[in-house]
Amino acid sequence: MPAAMLCAAVLIAFHIVVHRDAGGWVARGNLRDTSVLEGHLVEWEWHHVGEAVALLEAHGQAPAHISSQNVYRLAAAYLTALARPPGGSVYDAALVATAITWLGAAWALYTLAWLATGSRAAAFAGAVLAGGGAGYTAFVGNVDAHQFGYAAAALWLAALERLQAFGRSGTDPHGPHRPWLRAAAIGLWLCAAGYAMEIGYPLLAIALAFYGGRALLQYGHAYRAGKGAAAWRELYRTVLQLAVMVVAFAIPYFGYRFLAERVLFQSVVAFNDPATYIRGQVVAVQRDGFPLWLWQRWESVADHWLGAFPLPVTLLAVLGVVVLPWRWRLWALTVVAGMVAAAALTKPLVRDFYLAHPGVYVLAAAGVGALGSWAARIGTVMIGGTPAVRDVLKASAVVVALGAVLAVTNADLWGNYWLPAFWWAHQ
Repeated sequence: MPAAMLCAAVLIAFHIVVHRDAGGWVARGNLRDTSVLEGHLVEWEWHHVGEAVALLEAHGQAPAHISSQNVYRLAAAYLTALARPPGGSVYDAALVATAITWLGAAWALYTLAWLATGSRAAAFAGAVLAGGGAGYTAFVGNVDAHQFGYAAAALWLAALERLQAFGRSGTDPHGPHRPWLRAAAIGLWLCAAGYAMEIGYPLLAIALAFYGGRALLQYGHAYRAGKGAAAWRELYRTVLQLAVMVVAFAIPYFGYRFLAERVLFQSVVAFNDPATYIRGQVVAVQRDGFPLWLWQRWESVADHWLGAFPLPVTLLAVLGVVVLPWRWRLWALTVVAGMVAAAALTKPLVRDFYLAHPGVYVLAAAGVGALGSWAARIGTVMIGGTPAVRDVLKASAVVVALGAVLAVTNADLWGNYWLPAFWWAHQ
């Protein structure tokens, strides 16, 4: 892990140096979308986070009416306020908070790739893919909620796997109550992630679909094998643990919304509200018919996919689908399908499709690890050599694969602004 995290930290520092202000993607992709904050070029929507920071720091009187984006995308403002000294720079505080959460996302992808493959090369690739990811690069140097939403999704999914909250046996060596406490902790963490961006419901649906569906499949296999009683106990336990997670998520999540809409403010004005977009999709189905509507949703994914996940990443992810064990293949595809469907049904923009990056990057990291292993084997067969030679061949293949990814996401440094323009103009 130290080498992977060090490499990710170097990449993040590199992006902070070169991809801000005039070198940032928003300036290179759509200069008209910028404004100036404390002498820095940022996306014009910085004021949403800025107003929320002022609200949290109790600067002035609270407004009677507030945008839902200000009050419900709260994690960016909260972390910025924590990082900001009294009277200090909002921009600098947001940059520090971005760097810390971005490094956390690199750890999350390292952890997920390691758990999925058991390969150090793949885990290294996961950290590097996050450290050089298109979404994080697009928003570095911006006072915005998106980079915090990306990191929140990755960290929550990693915590879910790392804590092994669901389907644990009653003979847990840490005590019989630990699984329930873990499920409750995961639910509370999901609430926090849900207030980074509007990702609470998609993440909840992903967890219920994957862990609940897997428990049902395992029960079906055990029942057919004549072990129905034991399998039923495990299924019952998993369902209850999922219910604990849902309750632990729902109480603070809806409690805060009730407080905001009924106590703190006279009204919360919907802005970028998923429920509004969903109602629009229902109207579109009724107007256009389901086949045409479904084709349009598919087109929205196809039109934006390569902006979020450029061709080298996508090809590595396809390879990952082939080489990953079935359990992790299903996990990654569930994450991708859940996040892509959520974006397609609400705001089909490249920045929202990027929320699927934990699943895509785990697949791509597995693809990188597989390329490294194949290179070592083929090289050994062709030229022979010691284990040190095999390690060199494996490392070389990993470096080439990751280099291809980083070359695309940093192509603006040699004048190719296609990707920044895709993110900030085409969107």
